This record gives sequence, C-alpha cells and structure tokens, in this order.
Amino acid sequence: MDPVPGAVGVHDIAATGLRASVNGRRVAVELRWWSGVEPCYVLAGVDVVRDGSTFTLTILEGSAAGPDVACIELAMLKSTVVDLGELEPGRYTIQAFGDAAPLEVVVAA
Repeated sequence: MDPVPGAVGVHDIAATGLRASVNGRRVAVELRWWSGVEPCYVLAGVDVVRDGSTFTLTILEGSAAGPDVACIELAMLKSTVVDLGELEPGRYTIQAFGDAAPLEVVVAA
C-alpha cells in the first residue's frame, strides 16, 4: 500500500505485525495493521525515527473521502513496506507503535 497525498485527519495507527528483510546491507520492513476501506481510511505515510541502532516506525492514517462520502465499517488487513536503506554492519532493533513485537536484525559486513 502506497501513501495517499493530501489525507486529512492524519493520526497514528497501531501496527499489529512487523516483518523485516535484509538484502546485503539494505533493510526493508513490512508493517501490518487493521483498518477500514478506502477512501475513508488511507495510508498517509510512515514516520521513521532512528535513535542509534533502534528504529521506531509509526503508521500514519487519514481520510481521502470528501464530506459527502458514506464510510462503511468493514475491517481489512493492510500492509506497507518501508525501506530503511543501506545500514552499516551491526545489530538493529526495529519497533513500531502498537502491539507488534519488536524485531532484531543483523546486517553483516
């Protein structure tokens, strides 16, 4: 899922799952969460904060629906991938706002 520009009412959403992949020194993280259907509930982006070897990811969600759109209450599992880029060799902790268990990844030399 790609971010939708211009979303309104943007707020934090709790991640329910994390999965990381390491390809050489490049690290990507898949975030999963439950939410409603578009255009009422859209991904606005993911906030990435790095503190040393710890990355904290926060899903940002908003609405792209106009005032005359009726929003149904239907839950769906959503996901997006965040590329953390090429990292120096070492151990990294990846955590997210919500219930997702933190991950530890190792980038080899």
